[in-house]
Amino acid sequence: MHALAADSAIAQQARGLSAVWLPNVANGYPRWYQDWRGLRLEPCLDTTPDDPCGVIAGGLPNPEEPVVFPTNFPDEFFYMRATARIDGIGGGGFRADLGMALQGGFGGPTRTAVDGTGAQVVFARLRLKVTGVSSRARRTR
Repeated sequence: MHALAADSAIAQQARGLSAVWLPNVANGYPRWYQDWRGLRLEPCLDTTPDDPCGVIAGGLPNPEEPVVFPTNFPDEFFYMRATARIDGIGGGGFRADLGMALQGGFGGPTRTAVDGTGAQVVFARLRLKVTGVSSRARRTR
């Protein structure tokens, strides 16, 4: 088992998110996160049909009305979301799915916008799912 030294962990973080801006007074979530290259990610809360956020933002209680915290606000939304799939692993029908996101949500008792001010949370999610392992890989253990 290997331990990761604190200075090593800090050095790795320096290559990821490097800045966060103050919370938006309208909803309590940070206005943006910035990576080490200067790319800024804002909350994906635009629900117009032409905007990709309209597809990936969580549902609104009243989709015909503007986004308003907390009465017409999604229970979860993304600053960033990316997915990838590798098919044919091991020469068969196995696959690997990768999902990465920087996501806003709520940490209160209902984990919904009803929890209101003070329950806002932002977290990173990384999910790797492999549907099977080839027989050749099992023999190498």
